Amino acid sequence: MQSQQRIVARDYRNRRIGDFLKELDLTEGRGTGLPTIYKAMERNGSPQPSFNTDTQSTYFLATLPAHPLVEIKAIINKSIPKSINSLDNVISLIKSIDDGVSDGVNSIVEHAVNNKAIEMLNQMTDWISREEMFTKIGLANNSTNRKRYLDPILDLNWVKMKYPETPTHPKQQYKTTISGKNLLKIICDHLFHNIENN
Repeated sequence: MQSQQRIVARDYRNRRIGDFLKELDLTEGRGTGLPTIYKAMERNGSPQPSFNTDTQSTYFLATLPAHPLVEIKAIINKSIPKSINSLDNVISLIKSIDDGVSDGVNSIVEHAVNNKAIEMLNQMTDWISREEMFTKIGLANNSTNRKRYLDPILDLNWVKMKYPETPTHPKQQYKTTISGKNLLKIICDHLFHNIENN
């Protein structure tokens, strides 16, 4: 069963319940969920799932392996200081993480610390909706911009959500954390220092 991507459900225990759930759009057809899982895992970049059962269909075991970046994110979150007090903290963080993870860290930091991220941190000193914030910095309010600009600074805990238990809350708002404010201050001080010296 591990190598099959299409499963034929011959032993359907209660057809009437299954058909009723299908009519209510609570389930798909028989055995159609597995191809959907395979496609979603592939699209996400995750390893292939595995499915096991015995010949009598007494159990069904689905193993959905985690995305490789989950481990990197956990290491990064452990390594990030709770508060950023200087540019040296950011530099020492990058240097302290081993080489195998440094590429992931560099890409996350590159995505996080850019002009738009700095503008966003500056706009979020008080609670603000995503739509209002994106409008203020001249971006369209769409998922591409959310993934490119907002998600990285959320992952680094430089911004917090008003409703963290419900990320898609209709009245969701964002605010810069103390670490985000410290980072913003450090970057501004660093930029002003460079301007004064030139």
